[in-house]
Amino acid sequence: MRLDYFNFEGFENIYLEDSYVLEIKTNSTSVEILLEAVLTEQHSLYTNPRENEHYCCKKIVIHFPDVEGVIWIDRKMIPNTDANGEIDFGNIDEFYLENDFYRLSGEWGELKIKSAKPTIEYIEN
Repeated sequence: MRLDYFNFEGFENIYLEDSYVLEIKTNSTSVEILLEAVLTEQHSLYTNPRENEHYCCKKIVIHFPDVEGVIWIDRKMIPNTDANGEIDFGNIDEFYLENDFYRLSGEWGELKIKSAKPTIEYIEN
């Protein structure tokens, strides 16, 4: 059975498909994904978008604790540079739990993680 990320506790009001991956760190015990994340209007931290922006964005880190396994199925990590000169690695197109593995994919590659439930840390901009 597949469970999409927006059904995970704490992820209900985040829209990852338009969020930008800024960095992915993996080691033997954890995975951390730094994002410029889009918050929906229902999110408690939502504010009106800044001038010339379409979305309310906040920097977040998705933490995967107590990792039992990390498999890079495809690792591209080719940087994109926006009009402001900021670098990102694209969006998270898919993020779901299936057969005890969290699966994530996007322009940056594809990752399979077996860990405890992911959590979100909000970073002050």
